[in-house]
Amino acid sequence: MSKKRALISGCLGNILDHYDNAIFGFLVPFIAPYFFPNFSTITALILTYSMLSLGLISRPIGSLFFGYIGDTLGRKKALFITILGMSITTFSIGLIPTYNKIGFFAPLLLATGKIIQGFFSSGETPGGAIFVLENCEENKKNFFSSLYQTSSILGIFLASLAISMFSSLKLIENYWRYLFFIAAITAFLAFFIRIKTEEPKEFTLNRSNKKEKPLKTIFQNISIITPLLFIIGFSYSLYITAIILFNSYLPLITNITLTSSMNLNTHLLFFDIICLPLFGILMQKFKKEKMMISSILSMIIFTPFLFFNLKNGSLFQIIMIRTFFILIGASFSASIHSVIQEKIHPKMRYQIVALSFAIGSQAIGKPTAFISLWILKKTGLILSFYFYLLPISILALFSIYKLSKKEKIEYKTI
Repeated sequence: MSKKRALISGCLGNILDHYDNAIFGFLVPFIAPYFFPNFSTITALILTYSMLSLGLISRPIGSLFFGYIGDTLGRKKALFITILGMSITTFSIGLIPTYNKIGFFAPLLLATGKIIQGFFSSGETPGGAIFVLENCEENKKNFFSSLYQTSSILGIFLASLAISMFSSLKLIENYWRYLFFIAAITAFLAFFIRIKTEEPKEFTLNRSNKKEKPLKTIFQNISIITPLLFIIGFSYSLYITAIILFNSYLPLITNITLTSSMNLNTHLLFFDIICLPLFGILMQKFKKEKMMISSILSMIIFTPFLFFNLKNGSLFQIIMIRTFFILIGASFSASIHSVIQEKIHPKMRYQIVALSFAIGSQAIGKPTAFISLWILKKTGLILSFYFYLLPISILALFSIYKLSKKEKIEYKTI
């Protein structure tokens, strides 16, 4: 199979997955009043942002389902189902009426749509990464990991660009649904490309005829999953802070407008797309775990200084803060997929990676926005998000240190 086709196939689905999640996150400040009109601005934001974490209900279930399919029936079969399911649910979310038309059923349907979407997307991002990395040479896995992570940011960039354009043209109020429809239609392109792909050789050579129950595989390897979910959770928290939370957070504590914040966000995401492959190249030459540890320590040490006196800060100061978080995120996440996958045997790789992403992203990463806003509401402290990021950073730091001490983590074979 062409490595190029495998890369395109995996990345297209990943772009869609991150576009879907980002478009909802970016739309929250605009659509929150439509679904929670009887609440204050910040409360409506908290309630709508909380829906980003509803995948915690469905994603672990989806990860076990698609992980089992991916490890037994094949990566390709699992990715067929995920992309088709995501396309249908994304289109359906765009059809949901607002509160003024159907009352409390509006936020209820929106929450239900996010739960179902989470079930299908739980197998897409980790499954696509496995598909891509199992189709490249060993000495290129760090670089391909950075390219795959770049596709994640590309999906977010496209969402941010679309929001910026719609906001600048004052189209969001009447046409925000089209942003979901476009994503759903685009998903079919990835579906048809995947028809012509083949299973990775690494999977076919290590495929096992013995089929263990998914829960048994997970419980036998809980020592692997625990550090992975903290690493993944920190990665998601960092990016949600930089590219989703700050869009509604900064207008609350500074004079910057929501539209200006979104426009800045788009430019910074383009910068991130450039940075990720560069860090991927660097990690071909340097120990990736050390770079990830350095990223965490930099975030812990320098963030309080960057936010000092932010209320009176200039646009330049805001740009520097967000650029700092983008660089930290890029250096930490460039090789995250190769770091995770190299520790797990191919026979159970899909199940463990998918579940780690499901729990790490939903239980740790996705709550970042609404918990940070809740802390801000209760305390009024500018660094409210830091009080959430700090313990996650420390846990991720110890998790990476633990992984770096072992060439290969012990695991139970299937």
